[in-house]
This record gives sequence, C-alpha cells and structure tokens, in this order.
Amino acid sequence: MSYIYETVQVPPNINVGKKDKGNEAGAYLLEIINAKAKDNWEFVSVESIGVSTSPGCLASLFGKKEEYSLYYVIVFRREVA
Repeated sequence: MSYIYETVQVPPNINVGKKDKGNEAGAYLLEIINAKAKDNWEFVSVESIGVSTSPGCLASLFGKKEEYSLYYVIVFRREVA
C-alpha cells in the first residue's frame, strides 16, 4: 500500500469566546479532522516542527540572535490507488 500525505498547520493561537472554556483546541482539531475525512483523508498525528530564523545583517549588528519558533501540523494520509 502506498500513501500520499498532507499537513494542515495549526494556528499559533485559537480564539476563545466568553462562554467557551477549555475545549477550544479539541474542537478546532475535530473540525479539521472531520472536514478532511469527508475527502477520504485519514488522520495520522499532530506533530511539532521547530524552525530557526537568522536575523538580517542590520539586526545582527545590534545583537539580535537567532530566533526559534515551534509550529504544529496535523498530518493526514490517503491511499494511492
């Protein structure tokens, strides 16, 4: 069996309404997973990816260091016929 894969980046912040408390991330993931399932994508996992960004020349002169960010992606797969 062969698969193709697709990822969806999770936004860095999920907005919380006044009446919502605690389940916003789960609700967001569920919405994305169900939408992809309708197109025959199978949920695989949620992964974190670390990314480093080097400062530009001018910023380096003023002592700015390399910055690190952590991103999250939802991984899906679908069988290739």
